[in-house]
Amino acid sequence: DSLGYRASRFVKRHALAVSAAAAVAIAIVGGAGVAISQARLARAEQQRSEEIAGFITGVFKNADPYVGTGTTLSATDLLIQARERLDQSLANRPDLRLELLWIIGSSLASLQAFSEAEPMLREVALQNEQLFGAADVRTIRAQVSMANLFRFRGRLNEMDSVITGALATLRTLREPEPALLVTALLDSVHLAIDRGNAQLALTPAREALFVAQNQLPSGHELRVNAAQMWAVALEHGSTDQSVMLDAASDAMEATLAFYGGTESHPRVVDANLILGRALGRAGRTREAISVLERADSASAIGLGESNLTRAFIRASTAAYRLAIGQENQALADYDEALRLFVSNGDTVSVSYGIVQGHRGNILLRLEQYEAALAPLQEALAVMRISRGDDQARMSPYEVRIALAEAGVGQTGNAVRRLSALSVPMNDTLSMPVGTRIAWLHAQGVVARYRDLPNDAVRLMDAALAIPVDSVASLAQAPMRVELARALFDAGDVARAKIELQAAKRAFGASEQERTVSEAHADRLLAAWRN
Repeated sequence: DSLGYRASRFVKRHALAVSAAAAVAIAIVGGAGVAISQARLARAEQQRSEEIAGFITGVFKNADPYVGTGTTLSATDLLIQARERLDQSLANRPDLRLELLWIIGSSLASLQAFSEAEPMLREVALQNEQLFGAADVRTIRAQVSMANLFRFRGRLNEMDSVITGALATLRTLREPEPALLVTALLDSVHLAIDRGNAQLALTPAREALFVAQNQLPSGHELRVNAAQMWAVALEHGSTDQSVMLDAASDAMEATLAFYGGTESHPRVVDANLILGRALGRAGRTREAISVLERADSASAIGLGESNLTRAFIRASTAAYRLAIGQENQALADYDEALRLFVSNGDTVSVSYGIVQGHRGNILLRLEQYEAALAPLQEALAVMRISRGDDQARMSPYEVRIALAEAGVGQTGNAVRRLSALSVPMNDTLSMPVGTRIAWLHAQGVVARYRDLPNDAVRLMDAALAIPVDSVASLAQAPMRVELARALFDAGDVARAKIELQAAKRAFGASEQERTVSEAHADRLLAAWRN
């Protein structure tokens, strides 16, 4: 009998036993296959760990002054040297090389070494897409890092393109990585705020907070980031001061709990910055300044005297100093913010443009017209690049430039600049009331410079006739001082004194310290009494 015949007869006679034996055999073979596969994965992971450890060990050995260059290296220098070693150490491991390159580039960006970080992150994004595809987590992660870098370099169009694409890809995935989705959403919040679209920031901020709280573990730092950005979005997009302040306080509490209350930690500094701005917007101005000053000192300890975060802190501090009439101190803060932006290589971002605009505005208030002209012109140029030529947004800069031009004797330029705004200013639906008031008043000031006092009075009266709320009414006090000057030039001394007295009452009712405008009012009243 053949072997096949005997085997078939055996199986028929012992079917149950053979089935059981076959099942055991399959299980043994299958288990062995799994074990072999797991062993291979374990060996690969061990090799990967050893390669990473070897790479990092080599980097830190080079940092030893007795082994390396003989000098102590900063964190930035160390990362740059690490980049130089990558191609030598991991040329045959492109996946591992790209992962480490992303870590190095992201770390450099966190240290605000943006020029060094950009080419690394760009290389990672491009090569990851070529090797792993556009929908791979590694590709999207690198793109999100690029978007954040573009923000700090003032390149909002590039940021928009990258973050919009990354979010669209994440939406196509069945289960997008929660941490990556939250990071991309937070970048879109920054983008909306920087472009002046505060209301558009609320939706991604709300989603980021929801995903962070419901899909990330309790010990994940992105839960803190999401809480902070929700407070920032409310700061810019909400009119409810109590809701905004509560969100900032919650973010502060969450940050301190996560980072152990270390004041100099960058995230704690960020939380204090957010809380300080919320206090200021809620009218608790001096308390806001105190919180911001504490954040500034802590930031200098944590990241050094010239770190970029201090620019944002000093700019916010300046705004609240200005609100209580500390004009010279506010100018000093804005000057320091400008220095910090420039020292970090930023002369093109929205934040830089805003600081230059505020500097120019204070210089106008201090009647330093020549000094005000250049920063105002630069602010307008920067904001046009970042936010487009939207008349409603650009008009305040145009109005201030016209005032500076008139102050230095360029009244013809000032008239042409203000006249060019006539059409958009009549669009009462899109043009903010405050901007229209400033435009009318500026025309009156220019008319006074041109020795047309009656025209000046008419235009300034028209500006003051537009209804405003109680907060904006304080801004009318300096306008009344200017009106008094025009009235005096027109020969109406009695009414000029009435306007000055009204301005003095407004100054006295506020919490402001003695401003330049109030000092002018006092001098004019004293002169006219004589």
